[in-house]
Parts: sequence; C-alpha cells; structure tokens
Amino acid sequence: MTNVSWHEARSYCAFARGRLPTEAEWEKAARGSDGREFPWGDEPDCTRGNWGNFEGEGPCAQSDQGRNPGHPVPVGSYPRGASPYGVLDLAGNVWEWVEDRYPLEPGRRVVRGGSCCSYFVAPRAANRNAWDPHHRDGDLGFRCASGPRARMAAGPAKVSRPSGRGTPH
Repeated sequence: MTNVSWHEARSYCAFARGRLPTEAEWEKAARGSDGREFPWGDEPDCTRGNWGNFEGEGPCAQSDQGRNPGHPVPVGSYPRGASPYGVLDLAGNVWEWVEDRYPLEPGRRVVRGGSCCSYFVAPRAANRNAWDPHHRDGDLGFRCASGPRARMAAGPAKVSRPSGRGTPH
C-alpha cells in the first residue's frame, strides 16, 4: 500500500494486529548480522531491487543489467534482493515508514529504504530520511511487524512483506 501518511500506516498495522517496525528492527532485517551495505550484499545491483530510474534517468534506467520501470511494482518482484533473513523489498520500490521520530527534528518521522525513483544514491540498507508524518506519496509505503519489539541482539522481529501490491491506489 502506498500513498499513506505515517498515521494511516500505523493505524493499518494496529488493525492488522501488528505495528510499524522500529528503525533498529528495520535496519537489522535489511543488513543482517554482518552489516552488509545492501540487503543482498555489498554491491549495488539493478536486478535485485526496483531503484535507480526517475523519468528515464539514473543508473537503472538503461543498464547492462536491465531496466527498472521508474514506478512502484508489485511486492516480491525482486526475489534475488532478499535480505539474510529472507525479507523482500527492503531496498528500492518504496520508502517505508517506521515507528521512530527523527531525533534532530522530533516532529518528523523516519522512512527507510529508498524508492523506485531514487537515482541520486543507491538503496543502501542504511538509507534513512525524515518526513512530516502527514506526508503521502506514490513511492512511500510501509510494512508491519508482529510481536513485541525485538531485542536487537536476539535478531529482528518478524517483519512482513510490505502491505499491498506496492502500487498507488
């Protein structure tokens, strides 16, 4: 599901008997225990995530590895981009809301992961941004976590696939 505010994402997760993941849980699910640069390893790869194309420009608009479409695609379209824990779509496709406030601007909420249209930087697992919690966009979505907040030393919480098909509605 895309084009939702932080408040709407949080409400949906509660309705689904879940919650938004914390920023630490999200990053652990993306980077694994070895601190990798991308969920799949340490090198950017246009075939492992939907990123790098904005209006036909960027590293994945026309690359030797193929062409990414420049808009969100259905969840799970890049299975080779799975994290060490098997979590999909943590790099590219849509930015994802997490529970946390942005420490330097407490009125903003953290988003993670990058999006289909991020072509200035590769979708590193450590990517983060801070947006107004009322903001909505076609390349902004979320995923829900289940269970109590995880202790990071014990591994990530169960982080679900992103909600919906990843396309605006």
